[in-house]
Amino acid sequence: MAQPNHPRATSNTNPPPTSNHKKTASEAARDHEAKVFQLFKHCGFPKINIHKQHGGSKYDEDGDGTFETIDLGGDLEKQRPKHRPRPKSLVAKGRRVVSSAAWWKAEYWYACVCVATLVLLCMVLKKYDNQVVPELGGGIQMDTLIIAMVSVIRITMKAIVGAALSQAAWVWLSEKQQQKCKHPAYLRDFSIFNGASNGIWASLCLLWRMKFRHRIGCIGAALVILSQGFETFSQQMVTFEQQPQAVFTTESSPAPPPPRSEIWDTYLAQGFTGGYVPALSTKAAVYSGIISNEIPMTLAPCETGNCTWPLVPTLAACGECNSVPVKFKCNETSRMCTYRTESGTSLEDTMDVYDHSSFLVSPTNGTLHKIDSPSRAYFSVFNMLSVNRPTGQPLQLSGQECALWFCLRTYKISVAAGKQTQDIIGDWSNTTLRHGNGFRGSEYIFTNIPKQLNVVNTTRYSVTHEAMLALRTFMAGVTSGTLKAEVGGLYYSSDWVEAMWNASDSSAEWIKNLAHSLTVEIRHHGKTNSGQSSVRYNGAAMRMEPVIKVQ
Repeated sequence: MAQPNHPRATSNTNPPPTSNHKKTASEAARDHEAKVFQLFKHCGFPKINIHKQHGGSKYDEDGDGTFETIDLGGDLEKQRPKHRPRPKSLVAKGRRVVSSAAWWKAEYWYACVCVATLVLLCMVLKKYDNQVVPELGGGIQMDTLIIAMVSVIRITMKAIVGAALSQAAWVWLSEKQQQKCKHPAYLRDFSIFNGASNGIWASLCLLWRMKFRHRIGCIGAALVILSQGFETFSQQMVTFEQQPQAVFTTESSPAPPPPRSEIWDTYLAQGFTGGYVPALSTKAAVYSGIISNEIPMTLAPCETGNCTWPLVPTLAACGECNSVPVKFKCNETSRMCTYRTESGTSLEDTMDVYDHSSFLVSPTNGTLHKIDSPSRAYFSVFNMLSVNRPTGQPLQLSGQECALWFCLRTYKISVAAGKQTQDIIGDWSNTTLRHGNGFRGSEYIFTNIPKQLNVVNTTRYSVTHEAMLALRTFMAGVTSGTLKAEVGGLYYSSDWVEAMWNASDSSAEWIKNLAHSLTVEIRHHGKTNSGQSSVRYNGAAMRMEPVIKVQ
């Protein structure tokens, strides 16, 4: 049942607002003015004069309550405080006010990382300059480490410059900066600043646009350009050169002393006859030296392919051939001529046969080289006599005296990239024949050896009398024989004589080759009596390794 309306309640109670209630224009104006007043009071303006246009408020004639304009007065700018005071409520409520320095916190970290990496890079380059590239753990190479540090420097620098250019763009567009530098600013300048942090061309455009009126922007653009150059320079900052480096091992020397000899005492006793003969290897060396044109060099062992040794002295064989005069006498009755050298070597040949050659090899006591000289250890002296009668040409005579002897020779030996060279520093041939006693047999001893041959003073270089006798006997047999060359053929007493006849026109090279062959034999089968030789003449082995070169 509906209750009756109470007249008293109806008169004292306002009707509830409905959605259709609409403020009047004057009410809307007053509410708007109050809001503006509270806003400017909150912003710190102590006095605000709100004036209505045309002496009052101007509203829409249709009564929709729209407030059109408010004149805030010309004194507003003068009354605005220069610094807005911090509201106490912010501190009272415990709200943290962030400092402007915190805006650059990330850039500060980038700068620290950049500087630390740069210092570390300089320390690494200083430490390893002219040093062998070290072996880093984990399979990391030295060039990889350098590239990584350069990349860190470049990336952090780019991050710092990019942030600085972004901030510089806002500063450039600010009214204060425009008034200070008296320049116009356009929105398209943002694109120039943005591109300057990524490339050289945009950085150059920024420098041209700023014309050095904006220091931060110009410095940032210059750093971008320099960073690009730094990236290019970093590729040439360090080079790696292959250089020989010494190798040290504890087990064995990678460059032991080359084959060398201090005593020649190699011979064999000839049964019950009491004679002496050379060893088979010595005979082979003589045969090879006479016949062969090339004798292999005695190679020093080098494990790494790059080695050097100190000057290495050793016993060796020296030799030379010298021309000697030839005299002849012919008998018209027998039609024979006799050819003779001063040492007594003689050859008989017919006077009537042409296109005919005769050749004679004979051991001799020597005129230029006395085989029994105590001051030089000769083991062979022989003459080579040649008579040639070509048709229609005058008689051709040739006489030579050749000698072989023991000498002391010093080599400079080195191996580079697997190729070995042995240069002769000097030879020494002065000896003294010391007769034997109850403790030692007779021997030729080298005396007054020069210091430049790098010989230890206490080392004894010598050749025993028995070994010398064995070699002299054998060489006397080899250097004896004849050869005749005629139209019908070639007749010779031994292959060694034929080889000597073939080499008679170049006897200097031939005798040198024979001496070299015997030197190889002496170095390989001679003896050493100096305990210092195993240490003194050790070489230094080197291996080609990359070395860091800082430009």
